[in-house]
Amino acid sequence: MKTAVLSLFFSVFILHTFAQPPRANGRGASFLNPRPPRSPRRPAPGSSATDPECAAQTIRGLSGRCTSAVDPNLGEASRPQFSYLNVDSVKFSGEGLESARVISNIVSDQSGDNPNSKRLNELFVYFGQFIDHDFAASPVSHEEEEIEVPSDDPHLRISSMEFERSMRSPITADSVVERPITSLSSALDLSTVYGTDPERNVFLRVSNSCFMKTSPGQLLPFNTGEFLNAPSASRDLYIAGDSRVNEHPVLTTMHTVFLREHNHICGMLEENVSDMSPGDMYEAARAINIAQYQKIVYEEWLPAILGRKLQRYSGYKPNVDPTISLEFTTAGFRLGHTMVNNGVSRIDANGNRLPLITMEEMFFRPSTLREGDIEDFIRGAAGTRAQEVDAMVVDALRNFLFSNVPEDGGIDLISLNLQRGRDHNVPRFNELRQFFLGSPARSFQEISRDRTVQRKLRDAYGSVDNVEAWPGLMAEDKSGSAGLGRTNAALWNREFTRLRDGDRFFYLDNARHNQIPQKVLQALPTLNRDIFSNRPIFGKLLARTTSIPIDRVSANGVFRM
Repeated sequence: MKTAVLSLFFSVFILHTFAQPPRANGRGASFLNPRPPRSPRRPAPGSSATDPECAAQTIRGLSGRCTSAVDPNLGEASRPQFSYLNVDSVKFSGEGLESARVISNIVSDQSGDNPNSKRLNELFVYFGQFIDHDFAASPVSHEEEEIEVPSDDPHLRISSMEFERSMRSPITADSVVERPITSLSSALDLSTVYGTDPERNVFLRVSNSCFMKTSPGQLLPFNTGEFLNAPSASRDLYIAGDSRVNEHPVLTTMHTVFLREHNHICGMLEENVSDMSPGDMYEAARAINIAQYQKIVYEEWLPAILGRKLQRYSGYKPNVDPTISLEFTTAGFRLGHTMVNNGVSRIDANGNRLPLITMEEMFFRPSTLREGDIEDFIRGAAGTRAQEVDAMVVDALRNFLFSNVPEDGGIDLISLNLQRGRDHNVPRFNELRQFFLGSPARSFQEISRDRTVQRKLRDAYGSVDNVEAWPGLMAEDKSGSAGLGRTNAALWNREFTRLRDGDRFFYLDNARHNQIPQKVLQALPTLNRDIFSNRPIFGKLLARTTSIPIDRVSANGVFRM
């Protein structure tokens, strides 16, 4: 009985850690606190005057400061998120709505598989989570807003789920408007690998060298410095730039791939550009790694779900705010939960499927990756179709159950999505549709042609104007070749265009900012061609950082079956 209770306690602990943002549990936790609000006297994003501080900064910083040349605070870590609709998140919204758990039970209950109609695979999903952990992490405050669980709930035998509100900060020093902060930089800058604070970054690097630390097998280093980490600062867990690296093994695999790629680049630089100092070599390798990552995001990953590439890049635009938006992080980008299967797939080198790793085994496993695990996870993710993008979610994510334990409990990630939307005061679906498409949905039929979906939304919300952002965006009918609804596609287009055009260090603008020195590009012509050509590169990157032949992961594009 004692063992069962301890098992339940640990399971609840890790699952709550998975569902909730990072907490201060080790060294280097200062980045979880908001920075002092920016001065309202700084030029607005409509100005093109370069800030003197940013004019003097010639390389991309860790914190994202000076991502914008106009205002060094825009896109910086530990600052309030952007809002398309000028949201104020002081008040917890949700008046007149059912409990988030009740709505989850009505709208998101899924029985059986619903394979992705665009043939997107699990690698698409897990790479998307890796991207999410590059720019979105809202630390929690001590304000409680528990989620009521109905007494007749079919799965959860608890009266409520714990929920803490996100930490907020005024958008400017003289404003009463507050929004949740993101403790990460908004830029697509591989903070997952390099971190956003100097202390953590120094620990991750080999001293006086271009290289990053590894553990045996070219795996991630262990957290011997006892830095903030999820679920704990244990020395038995891996450490990376983001504290959620141990969340599940495929995410750990993505971290490992880009760590290995950094060190691979360092090896090429030492061989071909030996006159550079270790510090300059490290920054060049970091810039190359980020450039390849940005190229993969914009040229391979985004088109896989949007059905096309974004409008052609025409250079840095100083009047664009590159700060991540709460509408995107809290609702639009949380489509991964709808695409996840009930466990983690693995395929060995002979093409044989290995036993599925179940949900109970999956989260925050001890850092015990062995030789071949990385390859098995990549082959499994690339060779397994994801679930459809819709408002339905597999049972494993909605009803975490701890079997054979008398004190049975559970947690529902979709309830947490909805509660976080209310916490951040995200506008409802029709407000977003009005903003992005120019007109609201006048009926449930204008959200989805599926009568079952219409009925579920009507049962949950009564009026189409009450539909919250996350379920509305997920349930909306797909349009054309896109793998998501029209409103969410418009949000994604706007968001990723801002993150690109407002980033003065974006890789395609290298000739202006010279993040990758010209002598490096001249010394590494193959790398130069890969980065600045129209050819896909993720398959090649996976092939050189693992033992998987390139043709085993990219026959139909890395992110499609």
